[in-house]
Amino acid sequence: MAELSITSYAKINLSLRILRQREDGYHDIETILQTIDLADHLNFTALETTDIQITVSGADVPTDESNLCFKAAILLREVGGAGKGCRIHIEKKIPLGAGLGGGSSNAAATLLALNRLWQLNLSDLQLFELAKQLGSDVPFFLRSGTALATGRGEILNYFESPWDYYVVVIYPEIQISSGWAYGNYKINLTNSKKDVKLDSYSLQQIQLHEFVEFFRNDFESVIFAHYPQLKKIKEELQNDAFYASLSGSGSAIYGLFEHKSDAEKAYYHFRRQYPTFLAKPVLDL
Repeated sequence: MAELSITSYAKINLSLRILRQREDGYHDIETILQTIDLADHLNFTALETTDIQITVSGADVPTDESNLCFKAAILLREVGGAGKGCRIHIEKKIPLGAGLGGGSSNAAATLLALNRLWQLNLSDLQLFELAKQLGSDVPFFLRSGTALATGRGEILNYFESPWDYYVVVIYPEIQISSGWAYGNYKINLTNSKKDVKLDSYSLQQIQLHEFVEFFRNDFESVIFAHYPQLKKIKEELQNDAFYASLSGSGSAIYGLFEHKSDAEKAYYHFRRQYPTFLAKPVLDL
């Protein structure tokens, strides 16, 4: 039986602005997405039956039709994989409900892997359209790197990142639903940050020490009000990191460091209390 393994990277949001609520109930956002080398590992095996079988290690994740990998496999089968089946094993490392995109990344990995394993030969554009049906974050994970995302997050402008840094990710073992976060967020029309309109060129001119001046995560106001311990983690990170933020709608908090020694110091400090990860950005492969 044919097999294929793939790495499924996490992401952080370097900045996340919530611009407005749309008539369809979704929100227009402006966010900078960056893949990091904190990752799940997925193994795919083609089956001679039409079964879609999912097993998971490392986390308590549903393995039925509610799993995004299952949904991705069904979508591919509807498009051109009639009669195809597979076994998917997910080795989880990315924390759940943390704003790190683990489920979306797994779904994108499934699209990429089964397109090859089932020899469907779907184009990048066809895979992108399928990814949009699975979730706003899923299209981003069809490749790695850095992107400015607008719309619901599915309009992507990838650019070459000029930044080099280390990432310390802290997971406070709280799962936060993005639906809950959006439902509790109140649009703030005034903000003290510099509200320049972001584009890939202007982003590339921003220096590391200017992140705190130009970047923000609008979810912090609502998330920190409900989970004050997350605010404390961020404030402690800011003692040494040049930038610290909530990722997505949380609950993960990350700090960025110019020097590996400083990142390692923070990593060893926080891991005494929380699951903590030391990572680097993953650029376009």
